[in-house]
Amino acid sequence: STMCDFGGAIHSANVSLTLQSSVFTSSLAVDGGAVNFIAAPPTAVPTQKLLVDRTTFTAPTAVTTGGAIQVKGGVLTIRDSTFTNGEALIGECVWVDICQTYTETEIVGNTWTGCAKRGSPPISWCREHDGNDWATCGMEGPVECY
Repeated sequence: STMCDFGGAIHSANVSLTLQSSVFTSSLAVDGGAVNFIAAPPTAVPTQKLLVDRTTFTAPTAVTTGGAIQVKGGVLTIRDSTFTNGEALIGECVWVDICQTYTETEIVGNTWTGCAKRGSPPISWCREHDGNDWATCGMEGPVECY
């Protein structure tokens, strides 16, 4: 894909989004290298969801946040997906902006490789659970999430 401000392949705002059996390769953006998801405030509409299911991200790049995916609000589910060699200043594979966006039981059966810089802080959701294979921690968020 070409260089975009938000979401190298997809920029989604104020609607739920499902990525199913999708493939993203060498996507590039300022924020959300492949996907930039922005939910509407929950006071305005019912909670919006980002579902990532059986999707592959290879070498996604963001200049600032979310090498593969940047998530702002809503509810995040990632299952049976593969993230490889993400690059960003913060959140080399996935960045979430608020702790309420994810729950551990919604991040299931994924493979994460090349998703963290050496010396990145340990992150509570990057421990073995629910079939995730964390070769490197694939998700980052605000410090209060840890």
